[in-house]
Amino acid sequence: MCGIHGVYFADRHRVVGEDLLRAMGDAIHHRGPDESGVLVDGAFGFGMQRLSIIDLKTGHQPIGSEDGSVQVVFNGEIYNYRELAHDLLERGHVLATTSDTEVIVHLWEEYGAECVRHLAGMFAIALWDSRSRTLFLARDRLGIKPLYYAETPAGFVFGSELKALVRVPEVARRVSSEAVLAYLRWGYVPDPLAILEDVRKLPPAHVLTASRTDDGRLEVGVRRYWDLDYGGEKIADEFIHPKPPGHFLVMLQTAQAFGLTEEEVFTTPMLSEFRGKIDFMRGIVYEGTAAEWYAAVTTEEQIGHWSAACYKALTTHYGFDRNKASYFATHVEADLAEHEEGVMGHASFNRMALQRLLQTGMADERPTYGLEYCAMTSVDLHGVMLRAAMEEAARK
Repeated sequence: MCGIHGVYFADRHRVVGEDLLRAMGDAIHHRGPDESGVLVDGAFGFGMQRLSIIDLKTGHQPIGSEDGSVQVVFNGEIYNYRELAHDLLERGHVLATTSDTEVIVHLWEEYGAECVRHLAGMFAIALWDSRSRTLFLARDRLGIKPLYYAETPAGFVFGSELKALVRVPEVARRVSSEAVLAYLRWGYVPDPLAILEDVRKLPPAHVLTASRTDDGRLEVGVRRYWDLDYGGEKIADEFIHPKPPGHFLVMLQTAQAFGLTEEEVFTTPMLSEFRGKIDFMRGIVYEGTAAEWYAAVTTEEQIGHWSAACYKALTTHYGFDRNKASYFATHVEADLAEHEEGVMGHASFNRMALQRLLQTGMADERPTYGLEYCAMTSVDLHGVMLRAAMEEAARK
């Protein structure tokens, strides 16, 4: 966790004081206790509190371009920064560090405001381009990293937390009645509202630019750079009810190996038999008891058998080597080969948990929705899913 903050005064002759930036940073020191950094460029200045994780020696922020005209402070992590760095080097850029922050600088030089589309990760970014006197803010697609801002008569203020913004005297501490009502209704303050009246949260998947017009005024614009393209219920369910890390990526890579395009994966309708299994499990999640959930998932050893069959098919009939089919091979080894009679280890645990619930009398069965029903229905629906998939494949 790191923290960023900054000020862009409306008066172009008013210089941002380093003491103000230090005060803003001190307010969010808990977000980045390892080190701090600031940059002042006339009426603009920003800084950050860093929790050092990547490139401990040369990752000090702000980080700039070769000529120093572009500077960045950044909270978060860019997952694909190594791939981006490799591409930037091939395009002739010179990287002075091995940090994920520096790639943002050079992506800006290459793509401008569209640079954010190339980033995979969680982030709140503040970038300053001294040539155009432009401040660029960006927040990740799902809004994992926070970013607040305020437009005041004195100018534009931003930060990772409200604590940083209110260190600027012009940011009023008036509570927003609209935000309070939203909090009482929903239990949180939704974007773009903030609990303070004059402050806003930059919504997820949005960028903001603040630049000076020809007559010297600050012009601020906010726009969305990404939206969730559902492409049918299949991809929507993956985002709403995410699987363990890697499952979605494995699905895409396996589909690609089979010769399917991402468009086909995203737009092909889910079979009704698959939807039936998902609806059944969703019903138990939202309306069932703990005992009913355990009963439904004690049949997960089938997934291990399915993985074994899939691994055999991929390596025997489709020419996959072990690396390409490693996801399924791992399931086979962990969930089948290491347990007697091919029973998955965590399924055995689920059965023991269910047995303990029954023994202690904690598992109250609802009428017509008993534990045996949950277990057998899960088995039956899984079989229906596999049969439907095989029949669909045979038709094609």
